[in-house]
Amino acid sequence: NRKVRGANGRFYLGARGYGAAAGIRNIANDKKTTNPYFFSSSSNSLGPEDEWILVVAHIYPHSHTGTTKSPESGRYTLIDGKIGNILAEYKWLPETTQSAHRSYLYYCSDPTVRQQWAYPRFDVVDGTEPSLEDLLYGPNCNCDEECTRVEISEEIDEEGQLILTPILPGDCDLNLGTGNEGDFL
Repeated sequence: NRKVRGANGRFYLGARGYGAAAGIRNIANDKKTTNPYFFSSSSNSLGPEDEWILVVAHIYPHSHTGTTKSPESGRYTLIDGKIGNILAEYKWLPETTQSAHRSYLYYCSDPTVRQQWAYPRFDVVDGTEPSLEDLLYGPNCNCDEECTRVEISEEIDEEGQLILTPILPGDCDLNLGTGNEGDFL
């Protein structure tokens, strides 16, 4: 996600679960919701303007008993690594058979504000999913040298978050795409 111009409006990222029963459960309080969001921003809490932000969140199997978010969940930039947390994580209902990814700009009264999205996705976490570094690096690099990468250590800081270290070998165009408001690329 990237805020291209303006500070009006809020960014929302969520999911929905469908099946014999609709909804998913918040892992923190086990409450079922049909309107779940991993993150919703205030007008200036998403991150720097005109910088791509990777938002990572998890939906766990219905049998999950944990109540805390994954240390990998949060909001990331290539330069600064983890810049913030998300609001909540969820687990599927036993009846869930389908899901939908939701991400949008809402409460925006300024028609000149633009927000872009690139590569929205769900990944099954089974060892074949891309690493955080892969997601930050991006699938398309148009540079003569290696692209900016973020090194991910196994260390956890005092707040229980993964420690990321930017590696900046040179300038790079990550070519994440462009689009009009609301486009998914």
